[in-house]
Amino acid sequence: MSSEVDHYEASARTVATAGRTLKGSPVARTPEQIMGLMVTGGATADMVKATGTWFGLKRSDNTKAAYARDVSWWMAYAATTGVDVYEPKATDADEYLVALRAAGLSESTVARRLSTASSWYRYMIRAGQVTAAANPFEGMQRPKLADDSPTRGLSAAEMARLLHHMRDRATADRPTPEDLRVYALAAFLAVTASRVGAALAVKRSDVVRQDGHDAVWLTVKGGARKLFKVPASGMAALERVYLPRRDRRGDTDYYLFRTESGKPWDRGNATRDIWKAALAAGVMTEGDTRKLSAHSFRHSYATIALSNRAPLADVQDAMGHADPKTTRRYDRARGKLERSPANLVEAAIHDAAPDPQ
Repeated sequence: MSSEVDHYEASARTVATAGRTLKGSPVARTPEQIMGLMVTGGATADMVKATGTWFGLKRSDNTKAAYARDVSWWMAYAATTGVDVYEPKATDADEYLVALRAAGLSESTVARRLSTASSWYRYMIRAGQVTAAANPFEGMQRPKLADDSPTRGLSAAEMARLLHHMRDRATADRPTPEDLRVYALAAFLAVTASRVGAALAVKRSDVVRQDGHDAVWLTVKGGARKLFKVPASGMAALERVYLPRRDRRGDTDYYLFRTESGKPWDRGNATRDIWKAALAAGVMTEGDTRKLSAHSFRHSYATIALSNRAPLADVQDAMGHADPKTTRRYDRARGKLERSPANLVEAAIHDAAPDPQ
């Protein structure tokens, strides 16, 4: 009996140790870094080549980077716990799931990391580099995502307060480059539902005028390019506030949201400046900090649009969601009584009633 207790205590210590290595900065951020880890870890040339092909099948650079980060977490966990990445046991995936939860990660993050690791194994099996039994994630019990996304959204009133605060700072006598940039980005995200990675990759030449509308070309999931409308408030933030003070390079193909060196703005720094502005504007408190991110603007877009009776199909198209269920998860006001169609039904019945004699 004592040996079993020792075994469980050792397992608990292993999970706790691994959990501490599953947050923070990933050990790899690019496909090249993943393949470098594989080489140092003793992978064959064919395994490395197959992994490169797996990454190559992803059309978007953002998707490749996201997959690289997620695979690196599994590799880091395996290195910490002594798991053989190329011949894991089925229970290794279950223990990885336990460790991810022990690290305090959201269920959506846990599910994504498991899914990415499983995708890599499926391709390695297809390429003949590991056996079919080598995918420990196949058939495991995956987290069931909640109907509501944990990402915080802002109401229309909160969004208005935040943008007003940002605009006041950006139009002051001597705004900082950060004040200008965060206002322009927030105003852009608020009215386009763009993913922050796509927004930070926009170049000046991507902002166009077409069919009488201001619009922007954005790269969506899968690497395709799609034209999104930019309403008047978003264009005003760019052309009246931001660009007059930042558009000094004389060319038309620079990154729109760029640093002083001309490089695209880093997502982490963008999120940090949004947090600071949200705190100063009073739309969140110190305790809420980690719940608000640049991605919150997409949740706010869906909630505000649907709360104002925009058709679900139109919001789904604007968000770029393949499944309307995903759009519904973004809707923070779903199920509230003021959104009930009861009044619409009552009005329709009333209008259809025969005139009183």
